[in-house]
Amino acid sequence: MAEPPQPPPPLSGLSWLVSALIHAAAFLIAALLWNPPTPAGNSSPERRAGIVLVDLSTATPEYYEPGDDEAAGDAAAAGPANDSTAADSTAADSTATDSTATDSTATDSTATDSTATDSTAATLAAQLAALPGAVAAPVDAAAVLPSRDGVTAAAAVAGLSNVGGTGSGGGGQLLRGGATTTAGPRGLGKATQTYVFGVPGVGSKFLYLFDRSASMSGFEGRPLAAAKRELANSLRSLESTHQFQIIFYNNRPSVFNPFAPQPPRMVFGEDKNKRLAEEYIRNMTADGGTDHMLAINLALGLAPDVVFFLTDADDPQLTAAELAQIERRNRGIVFNTIEFGAGPQRSGNNFLVRLARQNGGQHAYVDVTRLPP
Repeated sequence: MAEPPQPPPPLSGLSWLVSALIHAAAFLIAALLWNPPTPAGNSSPERRAGIVLVDLSTATPEYYEPGDDEAAGDAAAAGPANDSTAADSTAADSTATDSTATDSTATDSTATDSTATDSTAATLAAQLAALPGAVAAPVDAAAVLPSRDGVTAAAAVAGLSNVGGTGSGGGGQLLRGGATTTAGPRGLGKATQTYVFGVPGVGSKFLYLFDRSASMSGFEGRPLAAAKRELANSLRSLESTHQFQIIFYNNRPSVFNPFAPQPPRMVFGEDKNKRLAEEYIRNMTADGGTDHMLAINLALGLAPDVVFFLTDADDPQLTAAELAQIERRNRGIVFNTIEFGAGPQRSGNNFLVRLARQNGGQHAYVDVTRLPP
């Protein structure tokens, strides 16, 4: 028969103390490790603690962790580039805007200038339509454009008479409406004095308005040849700062225009322009009828200081109404008139005399029968 288990011996005082300490430690550890569940509805997101660096070298602060050195470097490099791109874009937009505004202004200015030019061109085009060109065979320069001494001798025997002034070759004192005046230049050059058949013109802008109708080819062509000689020599006396223009006319005007197809204007007396003008003069022929007013209106529109108006005074005559119209339109232009005729002067008060008197100029009569060949 088995013996019944024996009860453990009773603990001594030291054993009780050790047991109590062990249980207290176990209880404390359990209390520290215990994490009660979070009530529903009060959950908070997981947060991560650590060190974050900020880059303040850009316009917008950039944040990164110490381990993200490569990313931070890329971000730092991208930052200025983006800013530069944005600045370039802004500058481009500004440039585009300025360019658009400039283009718009230039377009408007061009449109305005074009309108003004078109208006001027249209006005002149109506008057210069189908102008005759210089198509005649060249004239012998030695025969047609001699020295000034030869022309002076020709003018001396031509029977010159002057009205409204101080006489042939005078000091430029001109008469307008009975009052003595001196012509003043309106151009850039210093005033000078030049002559056509002994009639003086004072100024810096000279216009030569010469008849080339069929009647100027009479007397073996001496009238037109003499007119060419005087015109060429008058041009040679001008300096480069003076200006000139030439209009030969019959029933239509032919204007010297080295700027074609632009509208004609005053030309500076440079050597090149003088050579072109002399070629134009040499090639001019006489034919057709006569229309004084169309040519005179063109001369007024070019606004010279002095007009040398040469014609043989055949029909048609300028009427009193046409003379009054010229005087009204004139704005200080001196009209010197040279009249070609055969034999002694028949009238001392024809339309050429009155035109010169009413517009401050002088008149000269040339007997073409006494002109040299």
